[in-house]
Amino acid sequence: MRNKNKTTLITIALLAAILVLLVGYSFWSMPSAPQISGCAVETKTCPDGSVLRSMPPSCTFAPCASPQQLATSTVKINQILKEQAITITPLEVVEDSRCARGVMCIQAGTVKVRVKVEAENKSEEVVLTQGVPVVAVGKQILLRDVTPEKEVQTVIVPNDYQFNFLITGGVDIGRGVLAGQMKLINTCKKKATSTPCLVSAAMYAQKKVLVYSATDKENLIIAITPDANGKFSITLPEGNYYANVSGSTSDILYGVPREFSIEKTKTTPLDISIDAGMQ
Repeated sequence: MRNKNKTTLITIALLAAILVLLVGYSFWSMPSAPQISGCAVETKTCPDGSVLRSMPPSCTFAPCASPQQLATSTVKINQILKEQAITITPLEVVEDSRCARGVMCIQAGTVKVRVKVEAENKSEEVVLTQGVPVVAVGKQILLRDVTPEKEVQTVIVPNDYQFNFLITGGVDIGRGVLAGQMKLINTCKKKATSTPCLVSAAMYAQKKVLVYSATDKENLIIAITPDANGKFSITLPEGNYYANVSGSTSDILYGVPREFSIEKTKTTPLDISIDAGMQ
């Protein structure tokens, strides 16, 4: 009789343990409720009639155009946008890390677009980050709005992107010059005749000088191609920057990577030597 009671108790204990495991598994395997982020105010209409969308999770808006500013119409990749004396051509979307609509994200993310800006016989290529103004050809350019919104499990193809910019002209923004000389050494294996290695313009073209923001070393501002003699020069707004070069990871670099500052009306030197290691 005792053995029978003991067996019954063991059976009950096993059944209870199995029940606890099943309940626990069901609880942890249940799909979590989607975390929805919604802004109390989704859009804002500016005095010029343009409509801005809020940017989660902060629910802030890009600035409206002031009387001294120009809000552009929308433009797509490789379309030329002409507004008064300035031309803007979006070339490619470098990054789109925006939070998808209807999803709670720790960071809002951003959009970075490489554009060509032309005005008064000047031309520059810059990377614009949404909401961050950049100076090009004497104008302050702001990537103000990007559509369509990002959706969960939906890929936006390049031709579907549309961009809206805010242009500020006539702003007294201090500018200086970054100038330097690039030297390429050990670019070929030495021969018995001791003939020196010839460095071509194509070799320099593969070693572009990359200029980033000092506070965001992933935000490429401009890539500078040295001339056939390795010389380079670019005009930049006052501020702090970070320089590096493109090319092979096996290159031995001298002079970069490094941070540098641009001061109004002054020239900042940057000399770079690249040892290709071909000895």
